[in-house]
Amino acid sequence: MSPEESPTSPLSHIRTIRMGDVGEDVLILSCVWHPTMADLLAVTTSTGQVRLLHTQPTGKPGPVSVLLATHLAEAWTVAIAPKPSSSGEHPVRGEPQRFTVYSGGDDSAAMYMCCSLDGETQDGQARDGPAEDDPARGDGLPLRTLYPPARIKGHTAGVTSILPLPLRLRDGAEIVVTGSYDDYIRVYAIQHQAGPASVSRARSLAEENLGGGVWRLKLLDIATESTDELLGSEIPWMVDLLVSCMHAGVRLLRILGDGDGDCRIRVVARFQEHRSMNYGSDFQPVTGSGERLCVSTSFYDRLLCLWPLVEDEK
Repeated sequence: MSPEESPTSPLSHIRTIRMGDVGEDVLILSCVWHPTMADLLAVTTSTGQVRLLHTQPTGKPGPVSVLLATHLAEAWTVAIAPKPSSSGEHPVRGEPQRFTVYSGGDDSAAMYMCCSLDGETQDGQARDGPAEDDPARGDGLPLRTLYPPARIKGHTAGVTSILPLPLRLRDGAEIVVTGSYDDYIRVYAIQHQAGPASVSRARSLAEENLGGGVWRLKLLDIATESTDELLGSEIPWMVDLLVSCMHAGVRLLRILGDGDGDCRIRVVARFQEHRSMNYGSDFQPVTGSGERLCVSTSFYDRLLCLWPLVEDEK
């Protein structure tokens, strides 16, 4: 509901969903909607679980919750990256819809699971329904994890943010950015399994110590020198990120890369007025003057700051 329609109550409660097999004392630590399937939601819990929640399953009286993976400690963050279909970027009716779920936890682990909705076997063939022995089959939900969860190595503390980018290397690998409270931001190339006999690989492309725990990543801009779709093998490419760095304030990062995996990270702007944990930052669209206004918050000092984003002098 928009403020124009209801100026005194712009927010309205639609529904409360409870996962019956998750205890009432368990916290939901993060959630994200699937970018193209409006009734599919990924959540993580304080008990380390990574779950998919189908809010409107066909022929079911209520939501269906599917356990995908479990971290050894709190699962801080989750992200979903859809796969392009065989005929293009958007899914085709009747074609199995693949997507990848990424999660990060307090166990210093980042994991990813390749999933298929609408019933697909590990050899890529369609089927009528979920296998009886599939741990992620979800009580009738036609969802399958195609391969066991794979781990992205290299983090030395809890993984608190994950951002899949709509970019691919020349070999088809996906580009994923992670943040950890070991103060590092990292860029990985994720090469998914092509079949049951192949191996899933995560290759480190670049990393940078930002002086504070990387709690949130926000995509500002993405550009390539190609006029084609981003889901290709364009070279070179550039990504700007707004990064909330806990006790170190806010950073604007520029990641430069090419289709072969050469990659470097530069800090191009800083905002350090916060004297407490910066847990959230956001930005406005570019104005006519080209100026971008940012907002950032900090925890213990209960501070909210508005500031123009100005790159550091070279």
